[in-house]
Amino acid sequence: MEQLRYVIAGLGLTIHSQNSEKIKSSFASFLPFYVNEFPKRTVHLFDFFTGLTLDIKGEKIYSFDWEGTRCDIYMTESHYCVRFFITEIESYIIRADKEWKVINSDIKEINDRTLNCLSFFIMFGYCFASVPHNTLLIHASVVVYNDKAMVFQGKSGTGKSTHSRLWLENIKDTHLLNDDNPVVRIDDSGILNVYGSPWSGKTPCYINKHYEIAGFVRLSQANENKLTKLSLSKSFASILPSTSNMVWDKRVHENICNTISKVCMYGRSWSLECLPDREAAIMSKTILDTIEEIRENIKADTIAASAEC
Repeated sequence: MEQLRYVIAGLGLTIHSQNSEKIKSSFASFLPFYVNEFPKRTVHLFDFFTGLTLDIKGEKIYSFDWEGTRCDIYMTESHYCVRFFITEIESYIIRADKEWKVINSDIKEINDRTLNCLSFFIMFGYCFASVPHNTLLIHASVVVYNDKAMVFQGKSGTGKSTHSRLWLENIKDTHLLNDDNPVVRIDDSGILNVYGSPWSGKTPCYINKHYEIAGFVRLSQANENKLTKLSLSKSFASILPSTSNMVWDKRVHENICNTISKVCMYGRSWSLECLPDREAAIMSKTILDTIEEIRENIKADTIAASAEC
């Protein structure tokens, strides 16, 4: 089998397939993340194998919809199985160890339908393999202004993409980083970053760049615009629903909660009750003015805590 290597948010993964050239040429959303060789010190998350013969094993523990298709999760003592239904009669399977280091799939032919399935399986594996590395794959829309990122969260249909569009239309020099599933990661130097990913929903925005996060903003529809700074506990409650989680898996759930707790300590979470208008975008832009103040406050608190010790 030939290998395809990708690096997403500094974390590597390898696809092993007899159809590697067809996958590479057809996988447009992944092309910006392709590498010939992994850079030094790249953390390798998992190996993904295609073309195997698999069947479902274990107890069905969860079902959910993803972009109009059904997914079922099964669990044994040592493995997970995930079945992705393209239609009621066409489905594909992955089987992975519980640390998501080796993922086997029964995808053999490569076409538009199976590429969508392959992308979902890789996203699923990435989400849970990356959790020990201060990493969160979240449901959000992200814009960048002056090299700082704004992460807009909210329930489906709240207006995340609309709010990003309002920034693009009304705030000069703004650009979109990702419109559905960006990656949040605290890097080795302690900087809180957001990264582009191959998963951007209906908006083709696959950018292999990262920026420091100025603010997380949970949006809700309202009759007037109101911006509120969130406390640590409310920040946690705001970010958690935007992540994919396996609450029944202690390793996954604890890692996700630990990373969210670290993210909350940066003090950059807000709520915005808003209308879909220019004034809402201008209001949320004021968050950018607070990042240095927050950084100095955290530094002062750290120094004070050290002095008390």
